[in-house]
Amino acid sequence: MKTYIVRQGDHLASIAWRAGVEADAIWNHPANASIKQLRRDPNILAPGDVLTLPDSRPKKLTVSRGTNNRFVAQVPRVTLRVSVGDAQGPWAGEAWRAEGLGGAPVEGTTDGQGVATIEVPVDAASLQLVLPGRHRRMRLDVGHLDPISEDTGVRARLEHLGYLQPQVPGQPDGLNDSVSDFQTASGLEPTGELDDATQSKLTEVHGS
Repeated sequence: MKTYIVRQGDHLASIAWRAGVEADAIWNHPANASIKQLRRDPNILAPGDVLTLPDSRPKKLTVSRGTNNRFVAQVPRVTLRVSVGDAQGPWAGEAWRAEGLGGAPVEGTTDGQGVATIEVPVDAASLQLVLPGRHRRMRLDVGHLDPISEDTGVRARLEHLGYLQPQVPGQPDGLNDSVSDFQTASGLEPTGELDDATQSKLTEVHGS
């Protein structure tokens, strides 16, 4: 066994793929019980988290002597669900196109809740989501969403939901005001403090 320190952009499936083990084998390893209890969601880890990786067991392959032996490896895929919309509601039935995944663009249509479901290679670090009908192009960084318990995770979720603008160096960040606005919109007391109820609601509304 060995330890692995999580880096920005890592998610459990990508860590497991590089280590040559199953994601469940890492998540359910007794040595990772404290991380499992802290993070709860294996898809949302924080940079600096320390995981114990079980030993990999390389798959045995047979070869024939005196001939050419050909092997084809396939990179596994993970499911990415992205909700798009505006103040008027979700963009249901919206055509989308995912680019930058190492091959031909992937196309589809959002569901009734404005969700685009995209199958991406486990090693994909980012992609471009294009909404032709809306003349929109968005860069999506895969695995970069930090846990809700981290300030960076709170900030990212509020930005995604339109309550907070990206921080400008030297300018007030307005985080407390944004939390208060979210609380008001969610029927919570607008204290501006990220209490347990607000964290839970923010996770629910954001979807992760």
